[in-house]
Amino acid sequence: MNSTLALAAVPLPWLPLLPLFPLLLILLLLWRRSRALATALAPWAAVPALLLALYAALYAALGPALSATVLGAALTGPTVSLAAPAAPPMALEWPQLLLGLRFGLDGLGTVFLLLAGLLWSLAGWAAQIYHRHDERRHALWGFWLAALSGNLWLIVAQDAIGFYAGFALMSVAAYGLIVHARSADAWRAGRVYLIMAVLGEALLLSGLLLRVAGSESLALPLEGNGGQHASLATALIFLGFGVKAGVLGLHLWLPLAHPVAPTPASAVLSGVMIKAGLLGWMRFLPLSTEPWPLLGAAALLLGLLAALIAVLIGLTQRQPKVLLAYSSISQMGFMTLGIGAALLHPGGWPALAPALALYALHHGLAKGALFLGVAAVAQATGAARRWALAMQALPALALAGLPLSSGFWAKDGLKQALSSLPAPWPEALTWLLPIGALGTTLLMLRLLWLQAHPQAEPHAQAHAHADSAITANTVATAITGGTATTAATSAPGTTSTAAPASGHATPTLRAPWLALLLASLALGVPGLLVFLGIAPPGLPPPFAAAPALAFPALSFALAMLPLLLGAALAGAALHWSGYTLTGRPHSSHSQPLRTPPQITPGDLLGLIEAPLQRFWLAMLALSAQLDRYRGPSPTPAHRWPRTLWLEERQLRRLPVAGAALLALLLLMALLMR
Repeated sequence: MNSTLALAAVPLPWLPLLPLFPLLLILLLLWRRSRALATALAPWAAVPALLLALYAALYAALGPALSATVLGAALTGPTVSLAAPAAPPMALEWPQLLLGLRFGLDGLGTVFLLLAGLLWSLAGWAAQIYHRHDERRHALWGFWLAALSGNLWLIVAQDAIGFYAGFALMSVAAYGLIVHARSADAWRAGRVYLIMAVLGEALLLSGLLLRVAGSESLALPLEGNGGQHASLATALIFLGFGVKAGVLGLHLWLPLAHPVAPTPASAVLSGVMIKAGLLGWMRFLPLSTEPWPLLGAAALLLGLLAALIAVLIGLTQRQPKVLLAYSSISQMGFMTLGIGAALLHPGGWPALAPALALYALHHGLAKGALFLGVAAVAQATGAARRWALAMQALPALALAGLPLSSGFWAKDGLKQALSSLPAPWPEALTWLLPIGALGTTLLMLRLLWLQAHPQAEPHAQAHAHADSAITANTVATAITGGTATTAATSAPGTTSTAAPASGHATPTLRAPWLALLLASLALGVPGLLVFLGIAPPGLPPPFAAAPALAFPALSFALAMLPLLLGAALAGAALHWSGYTLTGRPHSSHSQPLRTPPQITPGDLLGLIEAPLQRFWLAMLALSAQLDRYRGPSPTPAHRWPRTLWLEERQLRRLPVAGAALLALLLLMALLMR
């Protein structure tokens, strides 16, 4: 398919309005008279992006050729445009802004815009319900809209500056979503996130500046590879985006941010925002031009370690949202495998691109449904709770790779694309990928157990976040027939992400959760139709391979093997711990129930946090010593520190700092033209 087919269908003048619309709503939030209107429109700010992505996909699907389904057409674009585009992508240029902004929508952008529009819209619907009586909902919507604007901007950006600006806006605004609860744990998670985000921005900006040095254009795809600094630029870009993508070692913020963020915010953090790191890799890394053996091997190794180690840590967790955070780290490890494979063997990129796009779409929808399901299950009682748990198992099984689900096609497509790697990687991955699928199965079973039997885990009820408080409030209101206020109590070290108690019952999140669940399940329908022989040809490799399976029954049996083995291991672990399947202790069990030791969320952070705190206290002590020289000092030995302090005080003044920043930006603009 022509790589510009989807582009030709998109009305380019509308593209800049996608990120501008949320920013306009932020201005309306600041004005008291229009705040109610802005609050009503904020949950649906991503709907125009969703409609535009559907329009582009429908045009490509139902155009003159009638050669593919909607999903197939959306995913076919990256196969052509990422490997070697036949023509420069169509774009709308605004040369007057910054160093020249370009907006466009190619096949890869269509997939990510579809994911962002769908997940932000449904999570916004859930957030409107979740925070209906939140006294700080206006602040939440401000950060929500800013993060949404940055996310949409980086997707439709066709230049390096625009992508980086959108990426930075999204990263900074996400801090407000993480600290919304204003608890001690929320402030700590926000502090760690902000430090990691600034570190990632510094690495990314350095890499991009080296990457575009000597280039005449900042349009995507970038020209050249950085010249003599190509290796350093590529490594910095990989690490800079790796912070957002949760690469092992740079993942510290993820398991801290999810349990304290509101549930709808967790859905977009894990479902969409971390995919911005993957999109950045696919946009800026030289994945189809030349091999990078060292960095490719390192990325492959990091991806494998993340896929396996995150599972081991996640299995020890007793909070559903923390477990899902480690599941995201593990799943992003599989996507890192694809990036490493392209760096190591660029010839495999045409097959890897659609596989990674499908994997990102599958994981984003499934993980968003699982996060909303955590709140939906906690709110349900009786038979409704059992049905909610059964529905929650559907995206969990898809994530584990259940045959004919979206996860099955995503994993199968990635496995086929990785088979083109040079030895010994294919042989190693043949054994390691099923182990990763087994680990995902165990994680999902652990998640369902935590949600089905929260009372069976020590301190699990105290760690149930806002969802337990919401449930208690809803039940109390139903019993009393009026409003009820629940005083949420928690054990030391626990956090609550609920909207502040205001004497109102929080409505159920069932409707947006079911809508997202249906979207996740629908992603597996094209593969099922092709497998049954009732779908038109033209689907991308992950789906088109369905009828070409020599032994479908054997393929499905091999895919079921990790699920069955995981169920057997989970049953054995359940018996060892002293529980029955119903969550009750064995009647003849005379010893205390066995529970695995929990690894503190943040894992590696516990090893480095204490030395960093000591370093920070030393810097504060040095600052206190400098403060001694604020007054006049006649001795020449004290003259230099006092001068330094006076200069620092002058530079901290807002007019001086602002003028210096404007002068620096102007100088950079003049030098880079």
